[in-house]
Amino acid sequence: MKHRLFIAIPIEENIKSLLIENTKLPKFYRITKRENLHITISFLGDTEETQIPQINSILQKVTQKEKVFNLSIDSFGQFPEKGLPRIIFATGSEGKGKIINFANLIRDDLKTIGFYDDKDFKYHITVGRLDEKEKIFGYVNISNLKINVKINVNKVILYKSDLTQKGPIYTELSLFNLNINQ
Repeated sequence: MKHRLFIAIPIEENIKSLLIENTKLPKFYRITKRENLHITISFLGDTEETQIPQINSILQKVTQKEKVFNLSIDSFGQFPEKGLPRIIFATGSEGKGKIINFANLIRDDLKTIGFYDDKDFKYHITVGRLDEKEKIFGYVNISNLKINVKINVNKVILYKSDLTQKGPIYTELSLFNLNINQ
């Protein structure tokens, strides 16, 4: 049986609240549901259930070696960078190099078992998506969005994603704590 899987860093509840409070977007954007806010490390896609133990083994190995670290959330951005923003995201500068290295360690090890994520890792938390049903060509001034918080990165989760008419539902399959003893 196949499951739609991804690996992510969860966001603390108080940070989720701040993200939602500080993200005021026009009505033609859908705000990401509170329970779905996270930092994607790697999207694995449709994955055979029999591969989950191998994925877990990689995550266990990497997280045992990596020390807990902090990230800032101090700015907002958009995808694509030019033109009509389809995705609005929160990001930050502090810890950016650390999370990129951490994500690349996981992604490189995943290649050994057949998972190739061909997109460069970009540290971001999706906070809103353009509603494709809206035929609007509006403008979002992301410079008006303000936030300045820190995230303590101390765990990684393997999630299953079930797509429904009401949006995706994420289920935690495995949790791995980063090393606190280094």
